[in-house]
Amino acid sequence: MNKPSTICIDLAKNVFQVALFNQHGKLKSNQNMSQA
Repeated sequence: MNKPSTICIDLAKNVFQVALFNQHGKLKSNQNMSQA
């Protein structure tokens, strides 16, 4: 299966950071998004 098992969201003052990890704890995606 290609579904992430953990989703982490860091809610900083000006930027959101979202990280997706698979069932083995390996990082699959890590993205920064600015607040609009």
